Amino acid sequence: MLARALIVLLAVANLGVALWWALQPTPSAHSVAATAEADAGVPRLRLLGEPTPAPSATAHAARQEAQAARCFAFGPFDAAAYASARAHLQPLVEALQLRADDPAAVRGWRVWLPSQPDHAAANALAARIAAAGFKDLFVMPDGGEPNAIALGRFGSEGPARQRAQALQAAGFPAQPEPLLPAAAPRWLDVRVGSSFDADAQRLAVSAPQAQPLDCTRLPAPAR
Repeated sequence: MLARALIVLLAVANLGVALWWALQPTPSAHSVAATAEADAGVPRLRLLGEPTPAPSATAHAARQEAQAARCFAFGPFDAAAYASARAHLQPLVEALQLRADDPAAVRGWRVWLPSQPDHAAANALAARIAAAGFKDLFVMPDGGEPNAIALGRFGSEGPARQRAQALQAAGFPAQPEPLLPAAAPRWLDVRVGSSFDADAQRLAVSAPQAQPLDCTRLPAPAR
């Protein structure tokens, strides 16, 4: 009799559990999405000692470079003083370009490579440029820019920059710059590293001024 009563009790209990599960509401798509959305905002647990994501080396280097880079405008110079200042600063800076004090004084544009160590080096570089398909070039033998390489003259800035960019893409650090009368004041814009002493270099090149400059006005340093 007792065994029969237990069997009946178990059957009733199982029936009650089955009925309870059957009566539970089915979760809606909205409630599932809401739960997933809530979970997405919860920080993921990390095991002790598990490394956290770190910024890439490239991003870190780019930030360091942006913080270290500084730019200055030296000038104004006349033509002779500009040539001397450029020769002094060229090996000390990351980027350098001529800027007219008065844009209306610009008489055209040229593309060139600054003076090479000697005439043989200039001729060898010119031969490499010609072999790469650039035919309009000339090695300057003397004057104020001996062993520099002329790479074309243009009536406006756009074509000069296109020519320079094509040469740069081929591996030659050509520079576009405006053509100015000898008496026209000019500035020398430079991008420098963190150790560059602008005040000392201003004195070294006898520049009346060394003004801080927005670095976006200069080309990025070569990679």
